[in-house]
Amino acid sequence: HRPVGASCALFYAVDSGMFVTSSYDDCVRFWDTNAMESVLAMPFFEKVYHLAVPRTNTWTKAGAPHALTAAAVADGSVALCDPVSGSAAHTLAGVHRGAVMCCAWSTANANQIASGGSDGVVAVWDIRRSASALV
Repeated sequence: HRPVGASCALFYAVDSGMFVTSSYDDCVRFWDTNAMESVLAMPFFEKVYHLAVPRTNTWTKAGAPHALTAAAVADGSVALCDPVSGSAAHTLAGVHRGAVMCCAWSTANANQIASGGSDGVVAVWDIRRSASALV
């Protein structure tokens, strides 16, 4: 296994004992902070450039509708990673014509996420809708 660069590292806002990383080895990893070891690895077929975790204030305002980590993927999609099930719960695709470079959960609505792509497009998604893109 050759070392590759990490693209993002974030503490999980609702669990101080966990953090999540993405890297250029096409993988999202959830880590146990105390043991400093990966407890879940979710492979993708493309590079993962950025992550977004649920924000603490979103959880207190809107309840706790999900524990999904969003992953900005080089294939033009945003993958919603569920650490509870250990799989990608949903993929948001069809808007970006290039890699998704960044993503962020809304601070006002726990079901909305924004993404920005290498194609210059910014999209807002509602994860509850089958045709998810709002903009």
